[in-house]
Amino acid sequence: MKRATLFFLLGLLVVTASATGCNRRGGQKETDPGTPFEVKVKEEFTIVVASSPTTGYQWRITESLDESVVQFVETEYQPDRPSTTGSGGWDLWTFKTVGPGETEITLGYYPPSGKDATPTRTVTFTVIVR
Repeated sequence: MKRATLFFLLGLLVVTASATGCNRRGGQKETDPGTPFEVKVKEEFTIVVASSPTTGYQWRITESLDESVVQFVETEYQPDRPSTTGSGGWDLWTFKTVGPGETEITLGYYPPSGKDATPTRTVTFTVIVR
């Protein structure tokens, strides 16, 4: 009985650790698209998405930005630590707010098959600028 209880508790611990860590790698955390960004005019904010550029996949903005509200600043890749062949990392997309309003930013994760490909994953983030 004690042995069965111990195995059950160890299994529960492994499942819990896996579930709570599913969006964490290398100390970063993927941005939750369900939580709107609420920022002031002339502030910068960053969207973090899991990425693995060694596979040829890449994130791209899929729809035109409302540049009266937000503008793209830069994107930066940060590999997982320790960085090994085939390991993933994070794309950090930085934007700057330029005027009040509400808009959406949609990113698509595109396969290496060309620029006309359909994204395998899309995420949309809401931005509220006051």
